[in-house]
Amino acid sequence: MRNEQQLPYKQASMKIRTQLGLWYSLILLNALLLIGGWTYYEIAVEHPTITKVLAAEGHTALGELGEILLYGGLPSMVIALVGGWFLMRRALGPVPLTWITTAPLVWTKCGTLAGSV
Repeated sequence: MRNEQQLPYKQASMKIRTQLGLWYSLILLNALLLIGGWTYYEIAVEHPTITKVLAAEGHTALGELGEILLYGGLPSMVIALVGGWFLMRRALGPVPLTWITTAPLVWTKCGTLAGSV
């Protein structure tokens, strides 16, 4: 029987939770950029009177967009990332125990895979 260091789940260079966290953060970042672009389009293109009012007050549409993303989008993204990280941690907690329990049943005496679990 193979020892624990030679099992395939030990050969991954990055934990599944870290991979999921990175993908989750990239998806959230893309969503934040999409919302930012849409907000800029609504302020600058669809409603030019808002841009004129902002210019009269000494502001720009791009500056207001930056404030919206900084004070609204960034904290929301951080809360979503932290919450998602803890949810993934809780959901994926039993996975290593399952691998340790079932791996010896899958490998045959000569070290080849007997079948899928």
